[in-house]
Amino acid sequence: MRIANAMKSMVTAAVVGGGLCCFSLVGCNGDAGAPGVTAESSTEATESETPAKKPDVAEATPATPDTQAAPPQLALGNTSSDAEKDEPQQPQLAPEGIWTSDYKQALAKAKKEGKDVLMNFTGSDWCGYCIELHDKVFQFKEFSDFATKKFVLLELDFPNDSSHMTQETQAQNAELQGRFSIEGYPTILLVDAEGRPYARTGFAPVGPKEYVAHLDELTAVRAKRDKILAEAAKLSGTDKAKKLDEALKTLPEEFVFTSYDGVVEEILKLDADNAAGLRDEYKQQLMLAKLRDQLREVQTLLQTTGEVSGALKKLDEIQAEFVDFEPAQAAANQFRLQLLQLDGQTDEVVKLADKLLADKNTKGESRLPIFSAKLNALAQAEKFAAALIVTDDMRKEFGEDKSLAARLLVARADLLSKMKRTDEARKAIDEARALGNDELSDYIDQAEREIFDSEDEAGESGDGPQLESLDPPAEEPQSDAETEPAENE
Repeated sequence: MRIANAMKSMVTAAVVGGGLCCFSLVGCNGDAGAPGVTAESSTEATESETPAKKPDVAEATPATPDTQAAPPQLALGNTSSDAEKDEPQQPQLAPEGIWTSDYKQALAKAKKEGKDVLMNFTGSDWCGYCIELHDKVFQFKEFSDFATKKFVLLELDFPNDSSHMTQETQAQNAELQGRFSIEGYPTILLVDAEGRPYARTGFAPVGPKEYVAHLDELTAVRAKRDKILAEAAKLSGTDKAKKLDEALKTLPEEFVFTSYDGVVEEILKLDADNAAGLRDEYKQQLMLAKLRDQLREVQTLLQTTGEVSGALKKLDEIQAEFVDFEPAQAAANQFRLQLLQLDGQTDEVVKLADKLLADKNTKGESRLPIFSAKLNALAQAEKFAAALIVTDDMRKEFGEDKSLAARLLVARADLLSKMKRTDEARKAIDEARALGNDELSDYIDQAEREIFDSEDEAGESGDGPQLESLDPPAEEPQSDAETEPAENE
């Protein structure tokens, strides 16, 4: 990760927000592509993009009310006007009752009829793109004629108004959301009758014809998977392990360790001595997947109870379980720093940060969020002189990144201002401006006003900019919390 991006890890959003962006150790880089893209290729959706800017299918696109589109005007009957008779016929609507909301029934029906299941994770009364996907694709017969031949259609709704839903359905939907790591809406999953997903897609600003063609492309992923698995069944030993690995590599990586654990376990047994190099690879990936899930549980515990002590206790359990797994220790320690700071335990933050920074295994950019946690803790405790020393240490280690150096100078100016060393503070701002680029210019100007205007008005330094907010204003993809209905946050 580039240093500029690593700055984001100092933000406590990963602890109190709606995602595990700082601690997700397994990427999702195998999603199937958009219309016109081969099924093996990958398209990575950015949730900040709008339909007008992204003509391809986007995964887990966010809901924004201002992007809602009115449904097409449908012909209601014949007219007597000759001119109107020559107009193109409006699309026919899909029949009622083709969607179910029961996951187990959907799988049973798919198995009985030899079909797959199309799972639609949606926010039917708040998600603009979900509504548009229904209005422009799902409500038409051209879609349903294709979809019902190949899929059982399953709607998993997360509305703001859930009064019409049973508690059982809401619990089912929440469980499936967690199982399949749904982080935005709409998300469309294609799964086989055993409940194993093989493709993920979402919204696209296209009509039913183009969307149907895209879904048809995605079914090729399953065909390829099944073909390779059938070939593997005829083999044994490491040859079979390699073929099973080949089959799993046709799938999005996020599915492999959540829905294909039986295949993974077979690979581990077949390559028990790691002769093919697969056992070590899959063993580590399994541990990373397990770690990710456990960190998500800590996140959920904190969000639901607000008890930092309980979250810290869970981190103790994780670190004890993964005592010899360095990625787990590093992730848990960074999470712990944020939790301690959130709980106001500034001395403990500094103590842990010093311990981690003294560890020879803490190298490179992994040191940056630890330094940042220490700096913020010292500032929070009003130990400004010690905090200044930390900014010097950070500039020595990461000074080659001019953008980061400029932000550190702004933090330094804030600290100096709090110490009544106004002239030095202004000099630090001038140095930051000399280092910064055009993107940082507005940010530095704003920081200067916050630092010195509050000092002039109150006769003492105001709060000034926190280091964790030193990134310049920029359009960011929405967090998970922003893409979920309010009641689910």
